[in-house]
Amino acid sequence: MTIRLSIRRTILWLAALICAFITIGIAMPLAAHLEGRDVARATFHVLNVRHEGSIPTLFSSALLAIAATLLFMIAQIERERGGRDARYWFVLALVFTYLSIDETAQLHETLNRFHIDDVGLFAVFDRFPWVWFYGPLVLLFAIAYGRFLLRLPRDTAIVFVVSGASFVGGALGIEIIGAHQIVVEHVTRDSLHYVVRGVLKELFMYSGVTLFIWCLLHRLRDYGTAIRLQFGPAAAPAGDRHGAAIATTDP
Repeated sequence: MTIRLSIRRTILWLAALICAFITIGIAMPLAAHLEGRDVARATFHVLNVRHEGSIPTLFSSALLAIAATLLFMIAQIERERGGRDARYWFVLALVFTYLSIDETAQLHETLNRFHIDDVGLFAVFDRFPWVWFYGPLVLLFAIAYGRFLLRLPRDTAIVFVVSGASFVGGALGIEIIGAHQIVVEHVTRDSLHYVVRGVLKELFMYSGVTLFIWCLLHRLRDYGTAIRLQFGPAAAPAGDRHGAAIATTDP
């Protein structure tokens, strides 16, 4: 059996899952707050968008992995066609592969053991040290990819910038707001405000990656490449009659 993936249906399914996770992430803590219960424990761990190992976290990792896969496909097509930007697509694919792994393994959290000043002038900056390590890297990456963006079609470049701003704004920007809430406003991690901030952070990240995936799927379509999911002997390794594979076809 072969299932041809529709761009519209794929994005709608992803959007539906995002809406479900965000609704649960806000509704349950809000209900707990109104009832006077512990907000931090209101959402089941397996459905908590802020907890590693939860379904939303795995979903976020899967989104990044999908983007990485599409980027590898585009890089390969560009390489076969002798495109000058194949290496840019390939590096992007590697970056998203790392982000997918990091989302599940929480590698960036290892940087939080480095502290400068817990109570003084730099307390806000010190709350999440990984943000200040990744921030300059993001800036350097944006500068390095400036010419690449300018060579892309205008519409594609705009979507790249918007999706990137949404993802980085959620991952870094809203995290800085959280540090400010804790240090300056003395908001606790168990408060409704802080919990909702964490949910909004995930919303920005989900939305940015989903928009990026939509753009990549259209890019592949412009190449004349369709994506299909195959089940059965044709998709399985030799001697295996069951399996699934993602394949591309050039009409």
